[in-house]
Amino acid sequence: MNQEIKTPNFNKTLNEILDNLQPHQKTCQQCQNVFDIFAEDIEFYKMLQVPEPKLCPECRSQNRRAFTNYTTFYKRKCDAPNHSEKIISQIPENTCFPVYDNDYYWSDNWDPMDYGKDYNFSKPFFEQFKKLLDEMPQPATTRDPKSINSEYTSYGVELKDCYYIFGGLKGENISYGNWPVLTKDSMDILVASNSERCYEVVSVTNCYNCKFSYFSNYCLDSIFIYDCHNCQNCFSCVNLRNKNYYFFNEALTKEEYKKKIKSIDLSDREILFEYQKRFFKLLEISPKRNVFNKNSINSIGTLLYNCKDCFKCFWAQNSENVRFSSLIINLKDCMDVMGVYSNSCYFGIVIIGSRIYFSANTRDQSLEVEYSINCRNCSNCFGCIGLNKTGLTQFNQKMAKVSEN
Repeated sequence: MNQEIKTPNFNKTLNEILDNLQPHQKTCQQCQNVFDIFAEDIEFYKMLQVPEPKLCPECRSQNRRAFTNYTTFYKRKCDAPNHSEKIISQIPENTCFPVYDNDYYWSDNWDPMDYGKDYNFSKPFFEQFKKLLDEMPQPATTRDPKSINSEYTSYGVELKDCYYIFGGLKGENISYGNWPVLTKDSMDILVASNSERCYEVVSVTNCYNCKFSYFSNYCLDSIFIYDCHNCQNCFSCVNLRNKNYYFFNEALTKEEYKKKIKSIDLSDREILFEYQKRFFKLLEISPKRNVFNKNSINSIGTLLYNCKDCFKCFWAQNSENVRFSSLIINLKDCMDVMGVYSNSCYFGIVIIGSRIYFSANTRDQSLEVEYSINCRNCSNCFGCIGLNKTGLTQFNQKMAKVSEN
């Protein structure tokens, strides 16, 4: 990785520590559990130029997710100047910092750098960063500005006509759920990729017109299925491959199947619950795979698709050389992250860009950003919040104006 070293003294000291670092076990400072520092972890620390962590992978994940809200919207007052309307927000009332509606937050009607503070080298960084965070306005949601008609969404990228959706990539006409990826016309989903007209599904890929379907791929016109692949016209089936017209894992003729399905009125709640109960009873006695991985090489985790050299990752697509990460798409050389289209990033959540460290909700191809929140199109930023299209040049120009005054 050829890049200018901006902190030569830090890098020199860190490299001396990392060069002598050996695989070992250490105690997590948060939960007190013992965890491993593997040789491969040390190679990542050297590549990313970061010290070894003080927390175990589970506590690191908890700390990252503390900066997210993947379940709830609140109705609250907009705190933008001359605003008094109620808005929908991920942030509840009575916070110490003001909350602006998204349009105002990302407009030119206010300047985030007006909240800038002189750094005091005699005080701890986190103490000063916390003070900035407590005073700095926050956006009502982390909705992608590129999303269309999807006001009540957060964390997703380029969503269209979506409602109450968290995460995802280029989903369209989706209501209620998390992480629709290239999926459309669906409702009540938890991770669906390249699927259409699906309802109440969990981790499905390339499915069409499927309901109450779980961990299934390339399925069509099916209801109550689990771990089925390349199946169609299946009802309450488990672990089937390349099947058509199956009912509770038994083969029927086309006519028999259609007659059976026609006699079942799932619009009646009691009938629906009865068949759901029967399906889960079948699922309970059926063998289950230990992991759901496909086309993944030298990787440990589950729900890995087209991945290579991924370690302890969960739900990842098209990613390579990633460790301790989840809900990721198109990542390379990253560790402890959740994001889309990122490389060489460390300890971040909802990130899009390169060389982003210890940051949250930093997107739009930002570059070399550390300890920052809600920054877009930014480069060479440290300890910043709410900046947009800001880099080293803009920062120097701003400081020059301050000095002149």
